[in-house]
Amino acid sequence: MLAVDRGDLRQRTRPVPVADQRLTRPDGTTARRTYVVIAHRFGYAALNGVDALLQVPLLAHQCDNPLCQNPRCWRESNHRANGRDYAYRRDVVRGALTDTRGARGRARAVRDAARAGAEISQAVLAGIRPVHLEQIALFPHHVDDGG
Repeated sequence: MLAVDRGDLRQRTRPVPVADQRLTRPDGTTARRTYVVIAHRFGYAALNGVDALLQVPLLAHQCDNPLCQNPRCWRESNHRANGRDYAYRRDVVRGALTDTRGARGRARAVRDAARAGAEISQAVLAGIRPVHLEQIALFPHHVDDGG
């Protein structure tokens, strides 16, 4: 396991426990401090090293799936570029960002369908806005496959 004890690796989303550290206070008592890191940031650090991770302001997902652990989907970014990408992709038909369940809800639905052996395309279509369903019917060959 990669031991990470740098507080600057933390973000305000669902964390994964990484390392425990015992602190000894001046009075001799001890305290435990747990550091956490987002799962894809942990994977990036395991793959490229903690120092490389500390140089990256933000790790973005090309697939817009917050549960994704595929290094091919990760890309180094910054907050401005990530916001610009979001603005571009938020209205892509069948895209994760347009799903009525939210990107995380869509990711969970796709994961659960895959685990159950169900049709993944049906799990994706279940969260599509009605206006996008109409666009798919009108222009089936001009629709992004949703990642």
